[in-house]
Amino acid sequence: MTHPRLGIRIENGGSSAVYKRARRLAMGARGLVVLVGMLCLGAGAPDPVEMEVGGVLPMRGGGAAVALIDATRSKALPIAVSGTEALSIQLRLAKQHYPRPLTHDLMESIVRELGGKIVRVQIDEIRGEAFIASVFVQVGQRTSRIDARPSDGIALALGNALPVFVARKVLDRAGMSPDALENPESAPTPSRRGPI
Repeated sequence: MTHPRLGIRIENGGSSAVYKRARRLAMGARGLVVLVGMLCLGAGAPDPVEMEVGGVLPMRGGGAAVALIDATRSKALPIAVSGTEALSIQLRLAKQHYPRPLTHDLMESIVRELGGKIVRVQIDEIRGEAFIASVFVQVGQRTSRIDARPSDGIALALGNALPVFVARKVLDRAGMSPDALENPESAPTPSRRGPI
């Protein structure tokens, strides 16, 4: 359906709650901004939690995990990463560069050369045993949501001075106390680390 005054096409059928909410919000000029935000970030979902990268932790039994910490320091989310991603994230945390571009440096260069910029990174869900993330890239007036591994998204967020947003349902399922990360007995292990 095309909105009569705004001239925008609203997909999603006429009976869903998302459609009805979008239509009500689109009735005013301010509603358009809200509508675009809803369509980009998922309508009806609770607000995601803004988190920062607390560091890269070694896991008992090998490997590494990136620890995301919320602003109140009440929730942490450890995410297992490979050695390459751990190196890239550690370099970015230390604001150092590898002599030659790593994969994340290459991705940023490509986006920049095409006239775009990375504007948001979000961990959306847990599917099976895997975290699912999105990287939002803006080129001109268009913002695209790109499927990504959380480790890649985290590295890109650090390279662009962006926070990482995490869906509340992900934190409810896989989050833990930051104190638990500091306790070697409860540090993530390959067998107990949760979703990767």
